[in-house]
Amino acid sequence: MRSSSCGNFRPEKRSPRRNRSLLCTALGLAGLLMVGCGSAIPHQRPASRLEPVATPQTPTASSLVRAPLQNIYSRALRNPAVTVTPSGTYVAWQLSPPASPSAHYELARIDVSSGRILASRQISAVVGQVDLASGALWVVTANSHGRGMLLKLNPHSLEAASRWHPVSLTVPNLRGNALALAGGWLWIADGDHLLRLSLPAGSVTKSVPMRGVDSSDVSADSSGTTLIDGESDAGGQGALQRRDPATGALLASHPLSGVAAPLVTGPIDGLVWVAEPTGMQGYVEAFRSSDLAVSGSGCHEGAVGRTCIPGDNGIIARVADGLVWVTQQNGGNARNYCAAAGTGEVLAPIRLRRPAQDEVLAIGAGRIFYASPSAGVGSYVHQEAVPMACRS
Repeated sequence: MRSSSCGNFRPEKRSPRRNRSLLCTALGLAGLLMVGCGSAIPHQRPASRLEPVATPQTPTASSLVRAPLQNIYSRALRNPAVTVTPSGTYVAWQLSPPASPSAHYELARIDVSSGRILASRQISAVVGQVDLASGALWVVTANSHGRGMLLKLNPHSLEAASRWHPVSLTVPNLRGNALALAGGWLWIADGDHLLRLSLPAGSVTKSVPMRGVDSSDVSADSSGTTLIDGESDAGGQGALQRRDPATGALLASHPLSGVAAPLVTGPIDGLVWVAEPTGMQGYVEAFRSSDLAVSGSGCHEGAVGRTCIPGDNGIIARVADGLVWVTQQNGGNARNYCAAAGTGEVLAPIRLRRPAQDEVLAIGAGRIFYASPSAGVGSYVHQEAVPMACRS
C-alpha cells in the first residue's frame, strides 16, 4: 500500500456495540464487529472461579469428535490463534461447536518446523491472549457468560502453576492486548480497571479505576518503560492514554472514537500504533509515544499516508522483529505488509498463499503464521519464513 494511490479517507462511525458482544467472535458465532453477533453480556463480577480443565486421555462428545490432533498443520481448526514467545510457539483453537452453550478450547505448544504438538491442555473457556512473563505463561480466558480468568501455566508442560489461584476478570479482553509487561509489573486491562500484578508471584497489588470505561486494552515497549492503554465507553467514545508504568497514573491522553477500545501496539521507535474499528470500516494510525500527538496528518483529518492506513474493521497493526506489521484478512498485498516502525514506510508485502482470503495470526522469530480457510469448517494454519525485506 502506497500513500499516493489511496485517495482521501475519513473514518465513518456506526452505532456502537459493546465490547463484551465481541465474545461471540471467539465462540465462532460471528466475525469481528459484524451485525448479528447477538445481545451484549451484562457487566458483572464473576460469581465463581473458572477452573482450567486438564487434557483428558480420550476426547469427549462435547470437544473432539475425531482422534486427538497430533500435528497442528494437518487439520482445519476453528478460530485458530498463534503466539510466538522465547519459550516456544503456542496455538489455541476452539473445540466446542459454534452453537454450544459453553466454550471449550485447546492450547498447545508446537514444534514450528513439523507442526507436531509437544504439550497441550484443554481449557473450559475461550482462550484470549497468551504471553510469557517472568518464566510463566499467562493466559487470558473468558467463558460464554463473559466472565474471565487469568491463568498461570508452566510454559513447557502447560500444567497449571502450583500454589497460585487464577485471577478473576470482569471484562476479559479477547480482541486486543489484555496483558503488558511494564515497570517490572504485569498489567492487565480489565474493562474499567487496570490491574497491576507482582512478578513472579502474580498477586494483584493495585487496581487503577478508569471511570466510565466499558472496554480497554494495554501495551508497552520492549524495555517496559512506557505503558499505553486504549479505552472506550459504551457509546464508542474513548482515548489513547500514556500511564506511569509503576503506578498507572495518567500522564497523557488523546481522544478517539470508534465502537470499542482502540487496539494499541508498541511503542516502538517513538511511535504507538493504533487500530480503530468504527463499525463500517477501520483504520490504523500512528501517534508519538512521548505526548500521544498524531504522527503526521491524522486519519480524522481525511489524510491517508504511511501512518494512516484505512481498511475494514479487521485491520490491525502489530509489532514484531523490530518492525510494524499491518494486516487484514481479505486485505490482499495492500493490507498485509511489513513497514519501518518509526516511519510506516512500506518495506514488502507478506507472502500468503491466498492474499485475498488468508489471515495473518502471528509473526515472530523470523516466521509468519497465517490461517487459510478450508473448504469445510475452520482454517488450516500455515507458516512461512519472513521475507528478506522484512528482516530488520
